[in-house]
Amino acid sequence: MRRGGFTLIEMLTVVAIFGLVVIYVGQTLTVNERAYHTVENTSESQQNLRVFGELVEDDMRHAGMMISRDAGVCGRDYTNAPDILYVSDAAAIDPQDQIAPYAGPIITSAQTNLTTGSPFATTAITLTLSSLMVEPTPPSLPAYDTNNDGTADSDFRVNGGVIVFDSSNSGRGTACGRITAVDIATKTISVKGVAAMGAAGASPVLVAIPANEYYVNGTQLLWNGIVLAEGIEDFQIGYVFDFDGDNRIDTAPDELRSWATSGTGSTAYTSSERPARELRELQLGIVSRSRMPDPNFSGRPQALLNRAAITTNDHYRRRTFESRVLLRNLATRIDS
Repeated sequence: MRRGGFTLIEMLTVVAIFGLVVIYVGQTLTVNERAYHTVENTSESQQNLRVFGELVEDDMRHAGMMISRDAGVCGRDYTNAPDILYVSDAAAIDPQDQIAPYAGPIITSAQTNLTTGSPFATTAITLTLSSLMVEPTPPSLPAYDTNNDGTADSDFRVNGGVIVFDSSNSGRGTACGRITAVDIATKTISVKGVAAMGAAGASPVLVAIPANEYYVNGTQLLWNGIVLAEGIEDFQIGYVFDFDGDNRIDTAPDELRSWATSGTGSTAYTSSERPARELRELQLGIVSRSRMPDPNFSGRPQALLNRAAITTNDHYRRRTFESRVLLRNLATRIDS
């Protein structure tokens, strides 16, 4: 009489089959997990672009609103690092019952520190202003409460930006920097600059305009010191001019300059080189990167605008955002 049970061969066969099933299921789970993280990382990168892309474009479109066209835009352009952009702060200006631009507050001290070769680019300086408001006459509605007493008292704010231009000589270009302190009593602002203007001409009259600042700190894109998005690898600005004043962006080399195109050897834009009033468009290029590398993906840094192409494979997934914004407040106005 045969006893019930399994033979050794039968047990080994079952174990082998079970092992194959486990391996197959494990591989399936691994693939699914990898796909999930890939989609998650890619979606996160794409979402980062959506969060701030429209905000940057909106600020660009309002550049130069109700102020001189010479103070609409300023910035620092790099060929090997994220750019820094300043656009005039439209939220700080009250346009009601106005048909002409505001003159803006005049700088009454520290004028020479704003020129090329000065310590403005590395050391904070103090600027004394005729007023802390762009529109000092009625309705005189300042935008920001700088001393936290519950009352708005200034159009300039800490961690915001400032754009400086010479109202008697637009050819000097602009200077711009980050505001580190605002003193209501003395009408002064302390500024850590990133771009200087050209040498002074005869009888300079420097004017300060509040601005919004965009820059990348590590992998964070900041707006006036506030983090807009994580995982940002590059922030690039291209400048397109209309030098001959025909309201057209010609193909001539003097208007489509090398800083507005991509490729090795492109030149960085300098804010002291041309008057901001000749600007017609800003090109925007933003690159976001996944938080973690994917060893199975051949990723490499993106080269936009005036960046040189990079062939290094670092396995990160990236998404890019490119746009061209017409500076309507600079291009369509006829005022001085």
